[in-house]
Amino acid sequence: MIKRKHKVAILNYPLMDPRIPTEDMENYLGLYYHNADPWEVPVYIHIPFCSSICKFCIYNRQIIDECDDIAQRYTNALVKEIMLYSKTPYIGSLKIGAIFFGGGTPTCLSSKQIEMVMNACKDYLPVSKDVEITVESNPINANEEKVGFLSELGISRLSAGIQTFNPAHRKILSLKGTQEDVIEWIKMVKKYSFKVFAIDLMYGLPTQTTENWIADLKTALALSIDHFSLYELYVMAGSKLNDDIKSGIVMPGGSNEILYEMYKTGDKLLTDTGYHHHIVPEYNKPGRTARFWELTYDGYGDNLSFGTSSYGYLNGVTYQNIEDVSAYINAIAENRIPIQMVSSRANYQQILERTMVLALRRRHIEKKIFCDQYGKEIKDVFGAILHKHIEEGLITENEHEYKLTLKGEYLQGDVSVDYMQTTFRNSSTLRRQLAIGKHVIPDVL
Repeated sequence: MIKRKHKVAILNYPLMDPRIPTEDMENYLGLYYHNADPWEVPVYIHIPFCSSICKFCIYNRQIIDECDDIAQRYTNALVKEIMLYSKTPYIGSLKIGAIFFGGGTPTCLSSKQIEMVMNACKDYLPVSKDVEITVESNPINANEEKVGFLSELGISRLSAGIQTFNPAHRKILSLKGTQEDVIEWIKMVKKYSFKVFAIDLMYGLPTQTTENWIADLKTALALSIDHFSLYELYVMAGSKLNDDIKSGIVMPGGSNEILYEMYKTGDKLLTDTGYHHHIVPEYNKPGRTARFWELTYDGYGDNLSFGTSSYGYLNGVTYQNIEDVSAYINAIAENRIPIQMVSSRANYQQILERTMVLALRRRHIEKKIFCDQYGKEIKDVFGAILHKHIEEGLITENEHEYKLTLKGEYLQGDVSVDYMQTTFRNSSTLRRQLAIGKHVIPDVL
């Protein structure tokens, strides 16, 4: 019997406390100090716009088209937010190795608007000369003209949320475009000189069988995709799909055993085909890794983010930007850093916990790097938990590292939560789930 309690990736630790005032964030975040860490930093930029809404989605997004004035006003605000941060010594002393435009759907913006934000990053932030830049896209708003423009602009990676090729499942999820449309779009993208073309695929869809899942993967493999993100569908309260399932319009996905079987099947098919499983749930051809995901989950450095509702981590503090687009734009117009909620500054133990929580998303944690950074052996800090996970067949140990087993990879969220000791000591499973879902400490629930 296998069951995941925590399906959502845990990006934000320490968890936030909405009771903390959010005035004078420059001082609270310590942005007037210089950063002395050697780690490269990822930048996430949230674009909260879509051409249509998928039924499973609960993220912060709204439907627009390129003619909407809100898109240009939002673009202007993003540029100004980047400038506001760039004026501080802390941000100026970072080493930025990857930039990721996510959403929503970034290609809802015009080519010129994407260029504006990208140029702002290069002009005002300390990006490396070989910075990796990823843009998430969608076949319905990334036509060949826009794809060609992004290629000429120097975008390193183009990523697309395909989710499934199956016509019946695309209909259930309200995905626009036929299977043939999507395949032709991918063939068009492959003509351009992106270093990596990546797609998302989902398993555990309503009525989806393991055979359907294998067919989706084989369709993608035949198109020579560079990088896969394989996600289990998580039907959350508030989504249209959840309403359809509750009302009986759509049948729910498979049992826990079927979902785990799909995970193992996908992992075996891709690794047998030569793909490297470098991060849960990322698979890539040799040399086609995603630097952004590696930096996001290295567990040691900062994570910088811009845009409405985005989450980041600076100088020991987790933060979330204002969720409402208009309120975000207004805050920027008033020259305020647009933060809605923050954590307390991480204490020493929480910094160690954060490293474990995030690094296990990379499937392993190196003993020497941890010891060099903190002057402590992992086993001396987390020995009891590691022993428990080894006994449960979730982690293995060798001379150099602790590594997740295949079962541990599937249950990675559950494994990581066990290392959040100072936050969840004596908390129930339900309380943990609610806290993680809301990104807040259990004390405020």
